[in-house]
Amino acid sequence: MNYTNNKLDILINNAGVGSVVKLNDDDATFEEVWDFCFDVNVRAQQRLSRAVLPQLIASEHSGRIVNVAGINRRIGCNNI
Repeated sequence: MNYTNNKLDILINNAGVGSVVKLNDDDATFEEVWDFCFDVNVRAQQRLSRAVLPQLIASEHSGRIVNVAGINRRIGCNNI
């Protein structure tokens, strides 16, 4: 927040986690790791974006949302 005028101009979603879980790991481990990664990498961005949307729309500078992503989508992972 810009504390001088109590307005929000930009949200930068820059949180991300990764973990290696093998497809043949037990279901509980696989689900726990998958849920944690999805919560941080997807749900958090969606929830934060929705939470600040009214302030961004009201911004004098046409508020912006920037989502930062990692490189793993391009290089993948070994040994899964």
